[in-house]
Amino acid sequence: MKRNILSGLLSSVDQVLSSISTANQPEDWLQGSFRLPGADSGVSVTEKSIQQITAFSSGVRLLSESIGSLSLRIIRETDTDITTLKNHPAFYLICKKPNSFQTRQVFWETCMRYCILRGNYFVVIIRDQDGKPTELIPVHESKLVEVYFYDNKLYYKVQGLDEIIISENMLHFKGLGDGRLGISCLSYAMSSAGVSLASQKNQANFYKGGSHLDGVLEHPKKISKEAASSLRDSWHQLYGSGNSDNRVAILEEGMAYKPISVTPEAAKYLETLKEGNYDIARILRVPPHMIMLLDRSTFNNIEHQGLEYVKYSLLPWISRFEAECWDKLLTEEEKAKDEIKIRFNLEVLLRGDYKTRMEGYRTAIHAGIMSQNDARKLEAMPPFEGGDRKWLQMNMMPLDMADEILMKNQNPPSNGDDQETN
Repeated sequence: MKRNILSGLLSSVDQVLSSISTANQPEDWLQGSFRLPGADSGVSVTEKSIQQITAFSSGVRLLSESIGSLSLRIIRETDTDITTLKNHPAFYLICKKPNSFQTRQVFWETCMRYCILRGNYFVVIIRDQDGKPTELIPVHESKLVEVYFYDNKLYYKVQGLDEIIISENMLHFKGLGDGRLGISCLSYAMSSAGVSLASQKNQANFYKGGSHLDGVLEHPKKISKEAASSLRDSWHQLYGSGNSDNRVAILEEGMAYKPISVTPEAAKYLETLKEGNYDIARILRVPPHMIMLLDRSTFNNIEHQGLEYVKYSLLPWISRFEAECWDKLLTEEEKAKDEIKIRFNLEVLLRGDYKTRMEGYRTAIHAGIMSQNDARKLEAMPPFEGGDRKWLQMNMMPLDMADEILMKNQNPPSNGDDQETN
């Protein structure tokens, strides 16, 4: 029954190796489903040209370096304990060094960059004879990857390799797509990026031509073309910007010099570029102030925008990466027990200022949630003897026992010393 349902839902894409969709060139229907509508700007938008937009390249770098800066852990989480599994076969690969030519940081930075610019990041899992992963080899962007969907499974044909790689041996990190292939943010940004690139090109030509007229010479009478050309050449020769000496212009026959200026703002170039940059921030889902768009930010909201960056920009990507590693790097037995988790450590990005952190530690220590040594460990400080003991404040009482406790405090029991003696 379940197979029939799946067959019915996926019949339109279940092709037997005859119809393929590549990661570099997804099918038209897939791209069309995610590309933003808009008029053609007349400027070609490619993976290379879009990085000329500083807002886009800055956003890609921001997301990539943020992911690369995070540490990872493989933990076993039970009802009573949380343990880091440093001896797990996948720990060294995803937390330290995935292969012989990349560090963990470079690996995850590249992963994020590929997912943004190309929509997919393919990593071949090399296993030993026991099936344990020993190395993670990323597929270079110059290699064409053909993705086959057959019998409810994905298969990969990498250019230069003779054999087809089964899904279990391929880490396939992908952006939002149809479940088989991810779509790059380049496709989302096609229209907006084209307008921004066209504006930049026009602005460059604007400045190349001098960006504005310095002024005009007005003559009270009509003069011939020859006289006007000779007058203009004489003016530039005597008073052009190339002359370093400050000369005083002498005008005859009632002539007058009137300076004028046409700014880029008047031509709407800067405004168009600014709006294009905000479109890029929306597409990449990064706070504008983090790509240096500060005109709409205030001191009060930047901290909250930084928190939103972690929650709404990074977390969706991180969840995808964690889920893919969990699915491909754990055994079926480990997945069935559901005790082993792969986690990026977001604590480094969520840390507040010093005063906020100290107030948080004090609250947690007073409530018995953490010890003083726990707080010192988070601040990279050495533990001290006796710092592992947990404390609890005693200035609170259960509401249903308030009357009883108050009565005891108001009428303390008398002892023998308070009684009169004969």
